[in-house]
Order: sequence, then C-alpha cells, then structure tokens
Amino acid sequence: MAVAVVFLPLLAAVIAGFFGRVIGDRGAQLVTCGALLLSAVLGISLFRDILAHEDAQVIPLATWIVAGGVDVTGRCGSTR
Repeated sequence: MAVAVVFLPLLAAVIAGFFGRVIGDRGAQLVTCGALLLSAVLGISLFRDILAHEDAQVIPLATWIVAGGVDVTGRCGSTR
C-alpha cells in the first residue's frame, strides 16, 4: 500500500503525459485527479496504521546503491 501511495501520482502523470492526446484533456484530468484522491485516501489509511503501532515501521521501497559494504535503501515510513 505504501508503494501505491508514493507512485500513484507519478504513474498518473506518466499516463497523462504520454497518452494525453489519446485520452483527451478530460481523461487526463480524471486520471490525475483520481490517482491523487486514491493516493490521499490510502495515505490516510497508512498514517493511521503507522500511528497504531508504537514501534517504528520502515517500509523498504527500493535499493538505491549497493557497493561493497555500503547499502543505501529508499525507505518510506517513520523511524524513531
């Protein structure tokens, strides 16, 4: 769910950008606004889940850099 909250607006922007002429102005508006609304609703749900747990939650999204002993991971969530 956290991945969807982060990447839904980006996916909608890509769809509106690349397929805007095919789906038209109104279609692009519906796709982008719908994705933002869905992302907001999922974000509120995710926020409530994070508040319900007393310990820290770390949700790995992607591995950015792995070189030798260095491991840099993109994360979403709260750390305390």
